[in-house]
Amino acid sequence: MAKIAIDGHPAETCGKLPEAGSMAPDVTLTNTAFSDVSLNSFKGKKIILNRSNCTEVQ
Repeated sequence: MAKIAIDGHPAETCGKLPEAGSMAPDVTLTNTAFSDVSLNSFKGKKIILNRSNCTEVQ
């Protein structure tokens, strides 16, 4: 878990944060239109991955 700030408000993450500039593995996610999108389709672009309702897996 890491302690961060979002708009100046303290927050905690589930698990460790990746290092800045590190590569994410290619995964397929579901977008807001319920279509599958490969993370690899955004190659070369800067994106933000937002995962809500985080549950830590042991």
